[in-house]
Amino acid sequence: MKILFIGSGNSWRLPLAEYVLRKKLKEANVTEVEVESAETSDLGVTSQEICMETKPPEAVTSFQCVKNNAATDKVLGEADLIIVMEKKQRDFLTKFLDYSNWSRIHLFLEYCFGKNENMFVPENNQEIVYDRAVSQIEEGCEIFVTRILKTLQEKFNAALKPNQQLLLG
Repeated sequence: MKILFIGSGNSWRLPLAEYVLRKKLKEANVTEVEVESAETSDLGVTSQEICMETKPPEAVTSFQCVKNNAATDKVLGEADLIIVMEKKQRDFLTKFLDYSNWSRIHLFLEYCFGKNENMFVPENNQEIVYDRAVSQIEEGCEIFVTRILKTLQEKFNAALKPNQQLLLG
């Protein structure tokens, strides 16, 4: 399973979400899932390093700059699940994906919390505002891992059913 976080310019939400989800998957011993992030602003452009230039000194300190992919047709096509932070990003991506693939695109808050809302965008470098966004990403990724584990378990169970029928028959 491949998960792709997509954003459009906020230089720290994507790397943070990618980092936190990878960390939580590792803690849950989930190795069957790849996690990446990409920028819509880079659509069709080579990868670039995204750094958290606007982060406050203590709000986001547990990760470093990561190399973001460009959101190319290939990158989008390889993802099983595409997570966006804002509705405008989802709408933008629908221009690049066939209608039959739109169901792979989900808002982060909708996928994690059932809220059809944009991910909070911190402004003005206020520590409390960043802390709120970081908490939202961390809590969301906890729920994300729970959903992934459930999906993997369902796939495993579905794979066992034909074999069990052979044994019983």
